[in-house]
Amino acid sequence: MLLDSQYLTSAASSRTQSYVSGCEATSEGHDSPDVAVYDLSQTLQPGPVQINIEYEGDIGNGMSGFFRAKYKSEDGDDVFLLTTQFEPCYARTAFPCFDEPNFKATFDLQLEVPTYFTALSNMPVKTVTNVPSDHTLQRVLFERSPKMSTYLLAWAIGDLEYIESKTEQHHGGSPVTVRVYTPIGMLRSAHFALDVACKVLDLYKKLFKIDYPLPKCDHLVVPEFVCGAMENWGLITYKPTKILFDSSASSHRVKSKAAYVIAHELGHQWFGNLVTMNDWSELWLNEGFATWAGYMAVDELFPEWDIWSQYVAETVDDTLKIDSYPPLMPLNRNYLRENSYDNASSQDLWRAMSMSAGQDVGLLMHSWIYSPSFPVVTVSSEAESTFLRQTSMLALSESEGRGKFAGFQSCSNQWNTPLGRCRPDGDELMLVGNEQLEMPETILSIVNKGHSGSYTVAYDSEALLSILRHQPGLSSADLAGLVADMSTLVLVGKKSAGDLLELILRLKNHTDVYLWLSITRALENLHNIFSDEVASSQLLQHFTGVLLRSMQSHHEQLSKDSDPRSSYKKDEMEKNVYRLAVLASDTELLSQARTMFRDAPSLKELKPHLRSAILSASVNGPDPSVFARILDSFDAEQSIEIQEDLLTALAATTHPDLATRLLDLAFCDDSIIDLQHLHILGGSLGKNRNCRRLQWEYIKRHWDRVSQRLNENGTVRAWFLEASLSHFADTALAEDIEQFFAARSGAELVKPAGYIIANIRRNARCRERSRAELRWFVENELGKELQAKV
Repeated sequence: MLLDSQYLTSAASSRTQSYVSGCEATSEGHDSPDVAVYDLSQTLQPGPVQINIEYEGDIGNGMSGFFRAKYKSEDGDDVFLLTTQFEPCYARTAFPCFDEPNFKATFDLQLEVPTYFTALSNMPVKTVTNVPSDHTLQRVLFERSPKMSTYLLAWAIGDLEYIESKTEQHHGGSPVTVRVYTPIGMLRSAHFALDVACKVLDLYKKLFKIDYPLPKCDHLVVPEFVCGAMENWGLITYKPTKILFDSSASSHRVKSKAAYVIAHELGHQWFGNLVTMNDWSELWLNEGFATWAGYMAVDELFPEWDIWSQYVAETVDDTLKIDSYPPLMPLNRNYLRENSYDNASSQDLWRAMSMSAGQDVGLLMHSWIYSPSFPVVTVSSEAESTFLRQTSMLALSESEGRGKFAGFQSCSNQWNTPLGRCRPDGDELMLVGNEQLEMPETILSIVNKGHSGSYTVAYDSEALLSILRHQPGLSSADLAGLVADMSTLVLVGKKSAGDLLELILRLKNHTDVYLWLSITRALENLHNIFSDEVASSQLLQHFTGVLLRSMQSHHEQLSKDSDPRSSYKKDEMEKNVYRLAVLASDTELLSQARTMFRDAPSLKELKPHLRSAILSASVNGPDPSVFARILDSFDAEQSIEIQEDLLTALAATTHPDLATRLLDLAFCDDSIIDLQHLHILGGSLGKNRNCRRLQWEYIKRHWDRVSQRLNENGTVRAWFLEASLSHFADTALAEDIEQFFAARSGAELVKPAGYIIANIRRNARCRERSRAELRWFVENELGKELQAKV
């Protein structure tokens, strides 16, 4: 008998004595450390068997498996919460099992815990009995779980408090009991989460026409938890910053993030838990639906946030897109009903979709799912006609080897790309494979309206001007999408840097907050690519300074809006003003930020949405004592949200010796930087042009201790390395990184190293192409713009 088992040993000896239906089972060694082999003393007959295994294991601090999460009590003492994180394959570190998603089972769990602790699991408590031999302990038995995969099993033990409510609607005949549990002292920030959780459960019941199947839904705050959140059925776990909202100290962005993460994890209760992908290669079945459901729910509950436009502005460059096409709803219901409490593959989804659509959706979707790229729709105006074609967006060419940049490549995959109503008569258009669409009139409507399609649009100059001249009513998502698409196209060589800067100048009179968010992100990317070149950086600073004046004017106008529903967008605009001020090295605004820090009685008195910017500006101000003060605050701070802002600010230092000190505080024995915060440190130093190369040299020089800490958690390892090293634009450095990791064996390094090297080489090619374009545009076109104003 073979079971998945890792880091577990016999409770008595190296040869575990176990029993299978009364038959002695002896544990033997195996070539794989992740497998336990049990030799049976006799042959078993077909049918149910009972397996009894005694074993022991360590409760680690690596935020996976059965682990302990440390935090400070209200008295300042170190205390621990014990909990679990089994996704994707860490259940085997807590108990021997069949640890794959398609091995579903019911679970009867009993925990023996101190009487003063709360014990939680997926299901409600069934019985609590005292341990006869020790009056300080109790046995907590939970109700049997529904049929589910091992990665969804969860439990937690600790000193907890909670608030409770119930859904308005009945699920399975009665309202669902919803609780938010926190360590002592955090509960005051949990009320928003409780309200959202109840409303989203009822929303999904209405949407999916399927009740939430469990009698309770707990949401647990775990103080050390790098994953952010985990959808354990009936016991969802969260990092504090992904669920808690303190109205006196948290920004509106933290509030919107909490709403989205709660909705995303609750979406998994149907998509992932009720119906589970057959194996991890089809994880997108879980995550794709939960992501769509999360944004849809937030948009339903908080329409004033315009969350879909924010999504376009921030994540449109990613290859994973959300498909919110209305006909998706009936197919979702079919998919859920037909596969409840079971596993599903993409073929099951295609069958459900085909039933609803009346056509072979599997054939339609094949390239969208299995292609290594996504389409670029080119729109060109020629004579009296407009032509639409599509090609593949491939920045990497396999023929040139891993990491080689090749721009756009031809692709044999045939996409069926929905273009929407992009012509005056309003007909829906579909671009099929390599065909070309010709429209007899100049295009007047934007392609991919609302940016709801998973593709990028590349307009030629005439087509783009036509849209900008004839479509003054473009939506927020349309405007943000235009800039995001152009930024991506510049990065991979389809458009020039001058095209992007010209588009931004043409749009600078628009007041839309998400357009400006998209502009800010595009400029941050350009600044990063040219950060090592003084002349180019100065040109970009000049260009950014011109835009900053426009954004300040728009923010002043927006600030006059007294409607409280506009506060979210006002804060977002003000935050982006300071992001541009950093790029432009604007002395006036940076001085204002330092004054705000100096005059604030405490960190909580700073505007939450500006706190990170204010602290970062202050670290690089004229007062050398600020770094030490902020470091002391970081060490003493209880709020993880504020800790993250403090660490981001510390990593903005321009002094190499201070950056080295931070890295020592992360990787030496006296570390004060938690494992869950390492990627924040790495990413902040990685974006810091004064210290990013120092960080790489530190990683190389101290790899033994760096890797030892990173290996405590695979997610931390990948996130830290990618965040630290992906921002360079130097091919020689890419070679150095490639050689360094190639000499260090381990499959766990292959993926992050490949990602890092590909990003650096792409950035380097973009810099080489764009250097002359940038200089020409700023010296000529921007000059014309300024002269026209005079």
